[in-house]
Amino acid sequence: METNYFLVCAECGHWPVSATMAGAIERQLGRWLPPRWIVFVDLTGARIRVRTDQVRSVSQSYAENRAADRTLRRRLDEEDE
Repeated sequence: METNYFLVCAECGHWPVSATMAGAIERQLGRWLPPRWIVFVDLTGARIRVRTDQVRSVSQSYAENRAADRTLRRRLDEEDE
């Protein structure tokens, strides 16, 4: 599985998608009149259909981002001790 991906989060679930797919989803969500439903394919090849008003976020999740997040959390934990 690809380690660099985007994560689509909605009320009904979370799906890893490619950068290309994330861009397509963001374009649909950003339209003046967004469609009621969006359909996309996640990294496992599953076809997903979600109402646009249920999509909460589309976020980048690259290995570098996750490593930086772990480092930040570790430092914050050390600060709390």
